[in-house]
Amino acid sequence: MLTRTEVDAYKRPLDKICEGAKAQFIRTFTALQNQTPEKIRDTLLEVTPAICLAYGKAAAAIAAEFYETQHDKHRDTPFTAQVADVAPVEQIQASVRYAAGFLFEGCLDTTKDILAGAVSSYVREAANRTIAENAVRESAGR
Repeated sequence: MLTRTEVDAYKRPLDKICEGAKAQFIRTFTALQNQTPEKIRDTLLEVTPAICLAYGKAAAAIAAEFYETQHDKHRDTPFTAQVADVAPVEQIQASVRYAAGFLFEGCLDTTKDILAGAVSSYVREAANRTIAENAVRESAGR
């Protein structure tokens, strides 16, 4: 059973990565604010998946390391955790397209807020899937 200390030790770096991804997105978005809605949308369609991929891989790596550490504490057999994939580019771009609709209504903050939250969610999802997929792999190997 996990202790609160172990959970917190896992959660702290994961939270930092999610906040870093969100901050990177907000910096990028802020730099684009004087562009046309089309230009902002098109740039975000490229940049947002790249941010999610970079930070999502880091989050998944932390989750894999955490999983292996917990496995080693409770099992005698070796296990190498695998990192899960980050959400598909098409899924991230669908979020961008949805949120970009608000750009054309002059609601830049709405677009920024929706996508900043989505970026953080996609990054955290990579970590969550890493834990879940390794639990399934480990159960199948018993």
